[in-house]
Amino acid sequence: MSLNHILSTATTGLSASQLALRTISNNIANVNTPGYARERVQLQALVAGGVGNGVGVSNVERITNRFLEAASYAAAGDSARFAVQQGYFERLVSAFGEPGSDTGLAGRLNSLSSAAIALSADPADLNARRAFLGRVTAAIDELRALQGEAAGLRAEAESEIATGIERANTLLKRIETLNNSIAAAGYAGGSTASLAGQRAQALAELGQLVSIRTTDLPSGAVEVATSSGIVLVDHRARQLGYVSPPASAGLAAYPPINVLRVDARGSTETTGETLASSAGGRIGGLIDLRDRALPGVEDELAGLFSGLASALNAAHNAASAVPALNVLDGRNTGLAAADRAGFGGAAIFAVTDASGAIVARTRIDFGALPATASISDVVAAINAGLGGAATASFADGVLRLSATGAANGMVVASDPLAPATRAGAGFAAFFGLNDVVAGAPVGAGVTATDPHGFAAGQTAGFQLRDSGGRILATTSVTMAAGGSFADILGVLNASIATHGSVSLDARGQLVFTPLPGNEGVRLSIISDSTNRAGTGISLGQFLGVAPSAARSLGGASVRADLLSNARNLALSQFDTSALVGQVALAAGDSSGAIALAEALTGPLDLGARGTVALSTFAAEFIAGIGADAGSVADAALDASARFNDAQQRRDDFSGVNLDEELTQMVIFQNSYAASARLISVAREMYDILLQLGE
Repeated sequence: MSLNHILSTATTGLSASQLALRTISNNIANVNTPGYARERVQLQALVAGGVGNGVGVSNVERITNRFLEAASYAAAGDSARFAVQQGYFERLVSAFGEPGSDTGLAGRLNSLSSAAIALSADPADLNARRAFLGRVTAAIDELRALQGEAAGLRAEAESEIATGIERANTLLKRIETLNNSIAAAGYAGGSTASLAGQRAQALAELGQLVSIRTTDLPSGAVEVATSSGIVLVDHRARQLGYVSPPASAGLAAYPPINVLRVDARGSTETTGETLASSAGGRIGGLIDLRDRALPGVEDELAGLFSGLASALNAAHNAASAVPALNVLDGRNTGLAAADRAGFGGAAIFAVTDASGAIVARTRIDFGALPATASISDVVAAINAGLGGAATASFADGVLRLSATGAANGMVVASDPLAPATRAGAGFAAFFGLNDVVAGAPVGAGVTATDPHGFAAGQTAGFQLRDSGGRILATTSVTMAAGGSFADILGVLNASIATHGSVSLDARGQLVFTPLPGNEGVRLSIISDSTNRAGTGISLGQFLGVAPSAARSLGGASVRADLLSNARNLALSQFDTSALVGQVALAAGDSSGAIALAEALTGPLDLGARGTVALSTFAAEFIAGIGADAGSVADAALDASARFNDAQQRRDDFSGVNLDEELTQMVIFQNSYAASARLISVAREMYDILLQLGE
């Protein structure tokens, strides 16, 4: 072996030992870095002409196990999903308060019931009247505040989704770039360890945003897909296409998150796939909150308000102030004068003087009217029956009754043997002639064969989504002149037939009935330019479709004249057996006040939510939110434990062990010293040979 060969061999050993020591030093420096995988220098014998020529470094390898890394990515997605949901639910529970607390929703409703009971004990007490109205206002304010809290959380979740998507797009592009760099370095025979480490960090962060799974490719690149199978990175990175809409907290349905294919020129086209809550991770958890959990809370609050307001208004409309009010102004029903009257039973319309004596009265039997009788026919019958003592009018969807004499008042009462009803409400309650709570929703009472009443060309957009927020169907209904509600139902049913059907219930509200396997599917209006009969009432408001139904609290309040004058409270019931000249309203009568108390303490009709006492529903509602929060907290704890376990297993295999690294350092320090000694010996031999030649 020549001296040159010895020097060459020693030099390769020196270089290899130096690289190994640098790698070991880097490992030790990252001993506490989360997710860091240790690196190892791979050595190989150098051979030239069949003769050994020292040692070389074939590669610097990251010590990893792809199965353990994949398990870590999957566990990260679940942990992030439940962790973000836990934070939102904790804030929601805090807003609602404890079920037995004197504050919060339960406390407000209990105080309202107590105030109603106190009012029924002494209806003449002006302070008791004011206290009752104050408690009604406080209950509405609490419901509105809670709905606002849920809407605010929903808007915050939407903002976080948009931010998460932006970050995910950056990470996807980075993974594509690192894939290409790793493949290129591998083909050139260079080290890929550092690049692979950077990619692993990007994958770990992406796995927090969406649940992912990875597939190793022969080139050293990785394919990335969501846990539900949507490809995010292959030879190119996909991008998530999403534009967060303005004022998004009020939307019933948000735009889809489209998966886009990007070509070499940067042009994009949709793959036809969308991300929903099934994508998992932080984004999936936020989508589930935004599209399912929080809208459900808003709907429950709207349902609670609707039941509460309907019960109060029904009881108040069945009674009268003493003396009776001179004018009874109704709510905007969205109906036109030509619309079908739609009432059964009978109602009594009366004019009373300041003492409560009847000045004029008439009884209208709606069953005796022609089947084609319209609202204008009813108005005409009232005017004819009262003979000039009062005037009834109907315009812009509002019924108005006005006593002719300034000292006289108007009273509307249902016949006790055959009460007049439409959509489950009495005549006065249906038109809102003497409501306590203004702005409360009331069923329209229309049937499929009734004219829809919308101008030709007006449109309403509907969307059907599953419980995960995935869009199942989208359709737009364009109104045709002279059409009926059956035409609207037909267009909708043609679009959603594979998932369920829509129909009008007994109250004239649009309801969606899912087919088996479609439980949790939600129908909502996403656009609405309609205006029924020029009243300003849209199709969504008229038929009670979200988000119009959920927004009912926005305009709700105690009637202004009641707040300014509590004597206008209707606490006396009209004596339907009294004739003209006889007293039908007694100032000391407390039957109307008792009815108000019973409306709050007895069972309420909450529509699809059943018939249940107000306090019971409130307690169950709050307890349900607490139970959901507890379930999410438990899931978050379990998911966090699984994630920590997966990380521990991965780190046990890939992490840095100081004892092992120090052992390797000693080995390569000795190797370095041996190579250096060999170079020193060769130099000494060269010196001896040179001296011999002199």
